[in-house]
Amino acid sequence: MSVLFMAFIGNNLRDRAHEQLTSECATLDAAMRSCPEEDRIPLLREAAEAGDYRVTLITADGSVRFDSETTKKLESHATRPEVADALMSGTGATVRYSDTLRCEVMYVAVRTEDGNVIRLSMRLSTVWDNIAQLMGGMVWVALGLLALCAAFAWLLSARAVRPIRELTGISETIAGGRYDMRIRSCTASRDEFGKLSRAFNKMAGRLESTIGDLNRENEKFNAVLEAMSEGIMAVDTRLCVTLANASVIRMLGIGTDPVNMHILEATRLERLETLIKRALETGETVSEEMYLGKTREQRRLIELHVFPMRRGGKVTGAVLRAADVQALRALEQMRSDFAANVSHELKTPLTSIRGFVETLRNGAVNDPEQAMRFLKIIDMETARLSRLITDVLLLSSIESGERPVFVPVNLQAAVEETLEFVRPAAADKGITLSFINEAGSAVVMGNKDWAKQMLIDLADNAIKYTGTGGRVAIEIGTEKGQVLIKVRDNGIGIGEKHLQRIFERFYRVDKSRSRALGSTGLGLAIVKHIVVRMNGEIEVKSEPGKGTEFTVRLPRATSENDE
Repeated sequence: MSVLFMAFIGNNLRDRAHEQLTSECATLDAAMRSCPEEDRIPLLREAAEAGDYRVTLITADGSVRFDSETTKKLESHATRPEVADALMSGTGATVRYSDTLRCEVMYVAVRTEDGNVIRLSMRLSTVWDNIAQLMGGMVWVALGLLALCAAFAWLLSARAVRPIRELTGISETIAGGRYDMRIRSCTASRDEFGKLSRAFNKMAGRLESTIGDLNRENEKFNAVLEAMSEGIMAVDTRLCVTLANASVIRMLGIGTDPVNMHILEATRLERLETLIKRALETGETVSEEMYLGKTREQRRLIELHVFPMRRGGKVTGAVLRAADVQALRALEQMRSDFAANVSHELKTPLTSIRGFVETLRNGAVNDPEQAMRFLKIIDMETARLSRLITDVLLLSSIESGERPVFVPVNLQAAVEETLEFVRPAAADKGITLSFINEAGSAVVMGNKDWAKQMLIDLADNAIKYTGTGGRVAIEIGTEKGQVLIKVRDNGIGIGEKHLQRIFERFYRVDKSRSRALGSTGLGLAIVKHIVVRMNGEIEVKSEPGKGTEFTVRLPRATSENDE
């Protein structure tokens, strides 16, 4: 401690000596400028005698013009460090050991306006003598101050460490995810720790609010992403997956979370890797359709679009959008087939009608018996056209997607009305109709007209394909909160290979027989769509030569529905 103190005092006294010599140089420079040339040397001599330092006047080329301590000619001083610095920058100072004086000497040099250099020097032994005198009395003072400082430092550190420790602990807690933590101990203080605590709490509050907002937005984004039926995947320029929703994982058959995996490692699809590379290289959207799936049953047609992502005009990654278009393509094919079937079904009776009209025009109208036979055929084909158009319009209405007003429908009343409607057709073939209601008050929520149309189509279909003297029965029952409607006949039955397709539009088991019976080929398709729109299910059991049974399950109306 004493050594440090001595060094401090020594440095302090040196600095003061340097300042004093510099100030004296400036004073001498000013005095020399204000007096004639012949008075300058005497002025310097008087200054040296009055002060405790040596004065030297050096010309610009380094020669000594005057030195207060010798009259001998001295060597050039141009290479002396302080002189060289003064000539270069205006001032110079150095401390070096003098062999002549056997002590350290401080030299300070200042360049004058006329290019000369005034140099003052002082023996530093005087400084060290002063230090030695001071040290004797300062040792005890230093020891006392040291003790006081130690005590004060201990008190200060104890007071300072407490909030710092609290700040450190809370910072670590916040870093761990507890953003609601705050400093409590010194927020009311007006010192620096109080200011720091309040600023820290304010920062923590803003951080909590910002992270809360980010978490909420992230939750919304993830909810939207996971709710999308389309698959979304993002990759960076290294083809590493950075984001993937559940839909894309399912469509691409990925077995685990693909984030941070290479696209090829995650999907095992080289074509997909090539597609993404092309988008990244060209910076343009690329699209392709491919069948994906390990087995034939799992194969689906997937439509892929890859969009490059840009930041500052530079491609930074790509977004893959995958859509399962298997159902869409099937629907488009179904629509195309439906249009073709409707055209065919319309063309056949129209061709027949046109042919018989031409025949009548060509003279058959003059033969009453022939004319009447042709007119009956035309009437039958016209009725067939009317039924076809009616069924097409009804099917279109059911498939429109518009939800009709559902009301409680009493199935017993609907079945009784249906039986009255089809009774004449049954009577013509000697078919016995029966109705059994084991459900009591069988009420379902639905569209009354649809429910009646469903029952009529099922009953009419049973009568058409049941031979003379056969039986058609309608039963109503309940099962697990559902109402069961069974329409059973002992007619010709349906082969097993046809059972999976009988609900398709225009599908007929026996085309010639169906047309002869006036079937449009849309009846069972209409029934299936009505059942589905009323939140029900339909199934069929049949055996050739023994008959057919259709079973419809509809949700039973509750008291809340009734209200």
